[in-house]
Amino acid sequence: MKCSPVVELVWNLASIEAVWMHCAHIEPEHFLLAMCELSSAHYAAFVEEAVSRGFDRKEIIAEINIPPRICGAMRFSRKTVTAHAASYASSPEAKTSSLIHRSAASRKMFYKAEKFLNEISKGDRNAQLRTIHLIYAALEMEIPVIKVLIEQKQFDVHRTRNAILRGINLYFPCANNQSQQTEASVSISSSMPYLNKFGRDITALARAGKIGPFFGRQAQLNELMEIFARKGKNNPVLIGEAGVGKTAIVEALALRLLEKDIPDFLEGATVVEINIGYILAGSKYRGDFESDIRGILKECSEQPNIILFIDELHT
Repeated sequence: MKCSPVVELVWNLASIEAVWMHCAHIEPEHFLLAMCELSSAHYAAFVEEAVSRGFDRKEIIAEINIPPRICGAMRFSRKTVTAHAASYASSPEAKTSSLIHRSAASRKMFYKAEKFLNEISKGDRNAQLRTIHLIYAALEMEIPVIKVLIEQKQFDVHRTRNAILRGINLYFPCANNQSQQTEASVSISSSMPYLNKFGRDITALARAGKIGPFFGRQAQLNELMEIFARKGKNNPVLIGEAGVGKTAIVEALALRLLEKDIPDFLEGATVVEINIGYILAGSKYRGDFESDIRGILKECSEQPNIILFIDELHT
């Protein structure tokens, strides 16, 4: 089993949690607790060390930052784990070994995660076992604390499972599946000539794993979706100096659309970017610019699920 550096980090953190809770073994809950409290901001030095060893920076950061979002959606937290830790804990006065091992349940979780990885990677020997595979295995096992959360209807199992699968496809595509992602998958339909000529399908780029991951800016993303929900005056404008991340917010929205972490009214939406400067540069004669804009707007009106992002609007 080839574990990623982040899984190795989580293993160490989980062992610390088990010792702190006076448990004889590392339980699946300890692994989940370690994952739900990860943050790339807190482990910047770890990220740099992993990159120096040849690991991909974006994959390492994604692997650190995705689990807290998934665990948060599952309402999994330190409080829920602590409530169940008593059943695993031994007496505080009991002698604790300096080397603590995984419990039978944790070994089963790793086995299921490895089996799941082999299935989706089609036996790729270079595929790494990642935190997101462990969460999927824990969900399939319905470990005690997750079973309680399911019974309390704290989260939707089917939706969470699909979100995990989308996260794997977006951030950690296996080598045996990458051949299926071609440039044709990131182009707008030829039935929309203006958007095909001037547009950039950000949602398709996200689906092909060519942008992201993005972290932070949750407040701005939520505000963006709130504006889209209005019946009137629902055209947000992102204002800021060059390089502050206006386009990144829109690209992050496209990723959220794929992950289905969105309100129902945005289901099936596609984000397309057009650049005003590019359209102006391609205008040879008087009226060309206006004609192109009218063509773009007409195509968008015929496709109500398109979210049109106009870059360099001030030009």
